[in-house]
Amino acid sequence: MVAGAQLKQEETRSEMQHTRRQILDCIKLNGGMSVDQLGRKLQIMSVTVRAHINVLERGNLVKGRELRTGRAGRPKLVYSLTDQAQELFPKDYDHLAVSLISNMRKLYGNDSVKEVFKLVGEEMAKSNAEEVKSDDLGDRIKGATQIMNKIGSLATWEKDKDGFSVTAHNCPYLHVANECADICDMEVAFLKEMLDRDVMLECSVVGGAHNCRFFISDQ
Repeated sequence: MVAGAQLKQEETRSEMQHTRRQILDCIKLNGGMSVDQLGRKLQIMSVTVRAHINVLERGNLVKGRELRTGRAGRPKLVYSLTDQAQELFPKDYDHLAVSLISNMRKLYGNDSVKEVFKLVGEEMAKSNAEEVKSDDLGDRIKGATQIMNKIGSLATWEKDKDGFSVTAHNCPYLHVANECADICDMEVAFLKEMLDRDVMLECSVVGGAHNCRFFISDQ
């Protein structure tokens, strides 16, 4: 009896999640939609749509705005997707990035590609410079790893005998890096600019290592 009740609850939960996904898909396909429009489109009662919309709003997946029709009465609420909801739909950034790099190499040569990655790394450092303000190199390295972690690097750092090492346990650009190992130049340039020290890439995932490790001289 208990197992049957649990199964029923799981089926109900799955149904609700399916309906919410349908609501997101409808809004994506049609732009802003009201509760009534969604109800007609999905053939479910408006009160049910409203309950699902409330859950999606709490999850920061949809947002409502008032739309005045020019008629008397309350304005209609129209719901659209948030940026967070947009991320639930398929993206192909990796393929685009690889294609852009490949064609840049054909047009301008590999040196130009390496220079672009270097510039991107330096710009990333400059845009985050306010977050790492310290005369102590260790503090700056700690700040740099925190910035790397914001993009998913799972970076750690430690003091070595002759300097410091930063280890990125995850490569957030792995699919691109597998096609273009020069992307590692971007992270080297980021650390150089951020720390004002020489940086050497000791090993990398694309080179067959378990992680990417950077050595930073303390001189």
